[in-house]
Amino acid sequence: MAALSSAATGAVTLAKTVGALALLQATLPVDLVVTGVAAARGRAARGTRPDPGATATERRTVLVSGGKMTKALEIARLMHLAGHRVVMVETRRYRLTGHRFSRAVDAFHVVPDISSPDYAAALLRVVREEGVDVYVPVCSPAASIADAEAKRVLEPHCEVVHLDPDDLRRVDDKHLFAESAAALGLAVPDTHRITDPQQVLDFDFSRSARPYILKSIPYDPVRRLDLTRLPLATREETAAHLARLPISPEHPFILQEFVEGEEYCTHGTVRDGRLQVYICCRSSAWQLTYEMVDKPAIREWVETYVAAHGLTGQLSFDFIEDAEGVVRAIECNPRTHSA
Repeated sequence: MAALSSAATGAVTLAKTVGALALLQATLPVDLVVTGVAAARGRAARGTRPDPGATATERRTVLVSGGKMTKALEIARLMHLAGHRVVMVETRRYRLTGHRFSRAVDAFHVVPDISSPDYAAALLRVVREEGVDVYVPVCSPAASIADAEAKRVLEPHCEVVHLDPDDLRRVDDKHLFAESAAALGLAVPDTHRITDPQQVLDFDFSRSARPYILKSIPYDPVRRLDLTRLPLATREETAAHLARLPISPEHPFILQEFVEGEEYCTHGTVRDGRLQVYICCRSSAWQLTYEMVDKPAIREWVETYVAAHGLTGQLSFDFIEDAEGVVRAIECNPRTHSA
């Protein structure tokens, strides 16, 4: 049965892949026309645009990582338009990203994977070779701690807009983050660290009128979508659900109160505890339909937290606003947000 299930899953995956490739081929003529028109318009407009280098009061060299990601290209473009020189880096696997050929990118370098012990040293070589003034990591969840560790190596040579390792671990750990926010009097859902399924079975769910959900503390792109409300109808059903989760001291989860309401996400670029760039949007499952909204209570929450800890870096918070208008921070992602 397991083998059959695996074969069926493989067949579905193959069918989806073939279907996606077929759709890409079908839209290729349209893609070529759109690209050609955009390129022609860009060439025509190039002569009328002001020199970007003339717009910056102090032209600096900015290093941007995560070259394969659209948000890295967006940062590169913004830095270029502000008159700065942009250097982009990416790992060998994604070295052929089209972003390296952007007019906003002045130089491109390949660096080792974040798991390599040479990662920080490679960044330092780029910093020295290109005369980098500022490093802006655009990192994946897995890369955020590697860039925090690299910050120690790079800071004597350039400014790094990223959290220190201790700060990053505090906000990236969903339980430590909730604790640190609650200690400041900031609203968060009731949250408990879970390292053994028995803790859930013994939990007093009557302490809240709301149900609870389990979330992996280490980043898990699959289980993060599991919003099973606990407790289930019977203790046996709850135990069966827990048996499917890899809960352990090495892989802790949080048991968090599930608050229904409107979800929001924010991005903030912070220096010395002060917001320099800020955006608040309604959450988007597709990560495409972001639109700035004005939520003063959310901004005040963010400003209070980053100021209290004197943070420097890029922090993205997820919030929920309940029916009474109370906003609670669900978690913090210490990296550049897609918004």
